[in-house]
Amino acid sequence: MQANFSPAVRMGYRPEIDGLRGVAVLAVIINHFNAQFLPGGYLGVDVFFVISGFVITASLASRSSSSFTEFFTSFYARRVKRLLPALVLFVLISGFFICFFMADPGRTLGMGRRALFGVSNIQLYLESVQYFSESAKLNPYTHTWSLGVEEQFYLLYPFLVALSGFAHSSSVRGSRNLAAIIGFLSAVSLALFIFLYPRNQSAAYFLMPSRFWEMGAGCLLFLFWLESSKEKFSRISQLISDRKSTTSELQSHSDLVCRLLLEKK
Repeated sequence: MQANFSPAVRMGYRPEIDGLRGVAVLAVIINHFNAQFLPGGYLGVDVFFVISGFVITASLASRSSSSFTEFFTSFYARRVKRLLPALVLFVLISGFFICFFMADPGRTLGMGRRALFGVSNIQLYLESVQYFSESAKLNPYTHTWSLGVEEQFYLLYPFLVALSGFAHSSSVRGSRNLAAIIGFLSAVSLALFIFLYPRNQSAAYFLMPSRFWEMGAGCLLFLFWLESSKEKFSRISQLISDRKSTTSELQSHSDLVCRLLLEKK
C-alpha cells in the first residue's frame, strides 16, 4: 500500500489547534475547581474529542506506507509512543500518594491498572459511576476515562481508513469513501447518544460508541479542509498552466513577427 499525498494538501503545524486544545483543557480544570464559575466547562472534553478526530486524520493523510502491515504497526507505534509514557508516569506517581493517604487504596489502584490498558471508562460504566459525584472526584484515575474512549477509537479508526481507500490514495474517491463511512457511523453514534442519555447516562457518557460522533466530526472537518485545499491547489495549477500557455503563444507570435521583419529586410 503506497500513499502518495501531495505536499500541497499536507497540514503543517497549526498553532491555533494547540491553542484551542489548551482552552478546552483549561475549561475542564476550572469546572472541576469551581463548577459555578464555569458550569459548561466540562464541554471542553467534547471539544477535545473533535480535535483528536481532526488531528489523527491529518496525521494519517501526511504519511506513506508500503504495506498494510507497515500502515497499522506504524500507526499504533506512534500512539503508544505519544500516550503511554505520560500515562505510566501519572499512574505510578498517583498510586504512590494514594497508598499513603487512602485507608483502602485497592479499588482506586485497580482503576489505575485499567487506565493503563485503556478500559477505565468501561469500568466506570460497569460501576454506574456518576462523573460529577464526590466519590469520582476523589479518584484521580476517573479522569482517564476520556483517554480510554480515544484509545478504543484508535483501535477501530485505522481499519475504517484502510477500508475506505483513503490510506493508499490521495484521490477524491478515497476521501469521499471515508467521509461516507464516518458520516454514517457518526449519525448512528449521535442517535445512540440521544437515545441513551435520558435512560442510561453512564453509558452515554463513558462508552466509545456513544462518543464516536464527536471524533467523527473532527475527521469530517479535516476531510472538508483537505477537499477545499485540493480544489485551491487545482485552481492554482490551472492558472499557472494557463499563464505558461499564454507566454508560449506570445513567444511564438513574437518569433513569427521577427521572421517577417527579417524577410522584408
